[in-house]
Amino acid sequence: MVWGGIAITWRYATTVVYVPTVAPVHNQIVAATMLPGTIDQFVMGICLAKLSIDGRLSFTLKRFFLWTAAAIILLTVSRETFAPRSAYWYFPPMIWFWRTLVSAAFAALLGVFIMIPYSGGWLTKPFRYLGEISYGIYLWHLPVLISLIAHTPWRGASLLKATLIGTVALSALSWHGFEKLWMNSKTNRA
Repeated sequence: MVWGGIAITWRYATTVVYVPTVAPVHNQIVAATMLPGTIDQFVMGICLAKLSIDGRLSFTLKRFFLWTAAAIILLTVSRETFAPRSAYWYFPPMIWFWRTLVSAAFAALLGVFIMIPYSGGWLTKPFRYLGEISYGIYLWHLPVLISLIAHTPWRGASLLKATLIGTVALSALSWHGFEKLWMNSKTNRA
């Protein structure tokens, strides 16, 4: 709760300094997404890791259904909150609260997938692969998004689809063409 309060307070302060609809959106993005404004998202990931390590995300039917229900509810509320306010940076309450809401939704969804036994086969294989290339996803998503915004007319769903495809493709290329090879060469030298 404390970390969420810090993040929300930071994002609130950014809207005081960079007033929505007045300040350039770029300035708002930079200020709101600096670490104090995203600490709640880091903490959710840390909490999931702690729950997983402690065994509190191991599969039981009751736990699975509770986490699934939480994920569905939070994802639905996130979508319904965002849809009429997709011009996100022009709505101060969106800047203050929505990132925490959508982060909780994805944390709940990730909790559901963590519970699925590793031997889940075809169901978990795509997600395990995305986890394997996740560092590349982290590195490539913003350059892909910025390039597509600058060089294509795509917006909305088209932009999202192209960003996802481009990001995963570049992440897979960098994983297989560089990261994996580099990690294997480090292991072989040790």
